[in-house]
Amino acid sequence: MNNVFIHQNVDFTRFDFIDAPRIEHEIKIGFIGSFLKWHRVDLLLTIFEKLAATHLNIRLYLIGDGMEFTTIETLVQNSKVKDRIELTGFCDGEQLLAFKRELHIGVMPGSNWYGAPNKIFEYGAAGLAVLAPSTPTITDLFQDKTDLLLFNWDDVDDAYKKLKNLIEDANLITRLQVNLQSKIKSKYSSAATIEFYTGMIS
Repeated sequence: MNNVFIHQNVDFTRFDFIDAPRIEHEIKIGFIGSFLKWHRVDLLLTIFEKLAATHLNIRLYLIGDGMEFTTIETLVQNSKVKDRIELTGFCDGEQLLAFKRELHIGVMPGSNWYGAPNKIFEYGAAGLAVLAPSTPTITDLFQDKTDLLLFNWDDVDDAYKKLKNLIEDANLITRLQVNLQSKIKSKYSSAATIEFYTGMIS
C-alpha cells in the first residue's frame, strides 16, 4: 500500500512574516493563543519562574485569553517574578503584530495528541524560535533541533531543560528562527498550498 500525504492546512490570516529581532539585553519568551487546559499555560509559568530565578535576562509574554485566563491571572499575581511577566489579555491586529516583533521565542506548552499545530506555523512565520511538545502531529511535520526544539509532552522537567538550553544559546535561537521560517515560506505558504491542491486536481 502506498503512503498518502495530505498537505497541512493552516490559517494563513495568522501568518505575519517578520524578521526576528536581535537579542540585546533581554530574551523575550511568548505564548500567543487561547488559555485552555490542554494548552498548559500553567506549565510554561512554572518553568519560567524556575528559570527566572537564575536568568535575569528573560521576560515572559502571555498573550490571549480563554477559559483558564482567571486561573493564570491568579498565578501571575502570586508569582515571585510577576514584574517580568506581561499578561496582556486578548490582542489582535496591529497590537498583536507589535508583540510579535518583540519576541524571540514562542512556546507551545501543551497540545492534544491529535491537534493541528497551527501555533507553530504562526510562531515560525513571525520569525520565532519554537519550543513545543513531542506530540505526533508536531513530530510528523517538524524536525527536532533543526526546525524547533521539542520536549516530552507534559514533562515539566524536560520542558525546563529544553527552554534553559535555548535561552543559554543565542546561536541556537537564531538557527531555529531562520530554519523554521524558511521551511514555512517554502513548504507551507499559501502559494505552496495552492500549488499542492492544484496539482491534485489537474
